[in-house]
Amino acid sequence: MKSLVKFILLATVAATVSCKKSTETTTASQKTWADSSRIEWTGFQEDVAHKGYFDLKDGKVRIQDGRVIGGSFNIDIASMVSSDPNSTELRNMMLDKLQGPDFFNVAMYPSAKFEILEVTPYAGDKYVGINGANALVHGELTMLGKSMVISFPAKIELTAERILVDAAFTLDRTDWGMTAAAKPGDESYVEKGVDIRVKIKAGRS
Repeated sequence: MKSLVKFILLATVAATVSCKKSTETTTASQKTWADSSRIEWTGFQEDVAHKGYFDLKDGKVRIQDGRVIGGSFNIDIASMVSSDPNSTELRNMMLDKLQGPDFFNVAMYPSAKFEILEVTPYAGDKYVGINGANALVHGELTMLGKSMVISFPAKIELTAERILVDAAFTLDRTDWGMTAAAKPGDESYVEKGVDIRVKIKAGRS
């Protein structure tokens, strides 16, 4: 009996060590992510599309048995850039509006956070989201002090050196309280749906 108990204890320890070794956490600072990772956005006003992006402050990805199982990302809302091909004056006017209290309220909420809750295999409609999506990401997006769970298909590629993530989906801005100019007929009406493109390229450490 003592031999059996000893064997079970040794097997349990061995299994625990094995599980720890199979889990990897990759972290990166803004220095290593800023030029290769960003959150792009496209908003729509009548027949005009306004485009821009946010930088990522930092991020963390958890990998187990060769697949992403979790992680979190801090989004630098205050870094908002407009890439509209119009004049500098018009771009600055639009950024002032978007950064103001009617929209992102950057003075009070300079950052947002996305935490991955679960990643499951995806083999759905290839025309939904990004082409080649192989994973369905479920996570919690905290913005303007409000947290909501969202899900979207993503293309995730892991190599020995890098993690590559590409995703495209649409968010309803009013879900986070950005209700200004959200009704047809409102002055300077802006559609509620905002197209989001996530592009992440990070090294594995």
